[in-house]
Amino acid sequence: MNGFMDKLSQKIMPLANLLGQNRYLTVLRDAFMLSFPLTMFGSIVVVVNNLPFFSDGTKGTLSTLFGNGQNATMSIMSVFVTFGIGYYLSKSYDVEGIFGGAVSFASFLILTPFVMTTAGGEEVSGVLSLDRLGAKGMFIGMIAAFLAAEIYCRITKRGWQIKMPDGVPPAVTKSFAALIPAVVTLTVFLIINAVMTGVFNANLHDLVYEVIQKPLTGLGSSLPATLIALFFVQFLWFFGLHGQIIVNSVMDPIWNTLMLDNLEAYQHGKELPHIITKPFMETFTVGIGGSGMTLAVVLLMAFVLKKNNTVMLVV
Repeated sequence: MNGFMDKLSQKIMPLANLLGQNRYLTVLRDAFMLSFPLTMFGSIVVVVNNLPFFSDGTKGTLSTLFGNGQNATMSIMSVFVTFGIGYYLSKSYDVEGIFGGAVSFASFLILTPFVMTTAGGEEVSGVLSLDRLGAKGMFIGMIAAFLAAEIYCRITKRGWQIKMPDGVPPAVTKSFAALIPAVVTLTVFLIINAVMTGVFNANLHDLVYEVIQKPLTGLGSSLPATLIALFFVQFLWFFGLHGQIIVNSVMDPIWNTLMLDNLEAYQHGKELPHIITKPFMETFTVGIGGSGMTLAVVLLMAFVLKKNNTVMLVV
C-alpha cells in the first residue's frame, strides 16, 4: 500500500506543484482576492436590503437609498479583477504594477461597446451597460487583462521607454517610462476593436460571452464538474498540498461568474439560474470550517476526547 501511495505521490505532486506555482493561475487567484473585500461589502448590502421580513415597499426604499453599495462593488466585479490581473502580472515580471493594472483596465474598456439597448429596443450610444462590467464581461476582461499586461511587460522589459534625467520627481519618471509601452499596448487593442467593429460588425464582448463564457459556466455549474472539483480539493490535501487554493485558482472565474449571473437575475426579478456558485461552494462544501472540513474534525476530536475523559486545550 505504501509503495502504491509513493508512486501516486510521485505522479501527482509535480502536476499539483505546477498548478500551484503557475504564474497565471497565481495572478488570477490574487486578482479575485483583490475584489474580495469589495464583493463582501456588496453582499452585505444585498442581504440587508432584502431581509425576508421587510415589505416590498421597504425593500424598494432601501434599494433606492443603498443600492449603489451593490452597484459599485459586486455589479462591476470585472473592473477589479481586470485591474488586479494587470497589476499582479506586472509585479510578477518586476514591472511597475499600477501602470500595468491601468493599461489592462483601459484595454478592456476599449473592447467594451459603449452602447446599450433599452427595454423598448432603442439603442443608446455613449453609455456603458453595467452588466458588461459584471458577469457578462468577466471572461473578456480576464483575456484582455492578461494579453494587455503581457504586451506591456514585454515592451517594458525590452527597454522601450522614455528615460528622464536625474532630479526629475519619481512619479514623473515612472509616468514617462510607462508612456511608450502603454501607447503600443492600447493601440493593439484599438486595432483589434476596429477590425471587429468595422470588418465583422461585431464586438469581442458578445463573441467571447457566447463562444467561451456560456459553455464554460454551463460546464462548471454541472454536478459532475462540482464533484470532481471537490474530490481534487480533498485529494490534494492528502499529499500535503493546499487543495482549495489550487482548485479555486482554476474554478473561481467560473463560480464567481455564476454568482454574478444570479445577482443580475435577482435584480430583474427573475428566477436564479444557478445553484452552484462561489458562495454555495464556500458555505455548503469545502469552505465552512476551513478547507478539508476542519471544523467537523475538531468537533469529532472534542467528542472523542470527552468520551475518553481527556481534557483538550484549544489555543
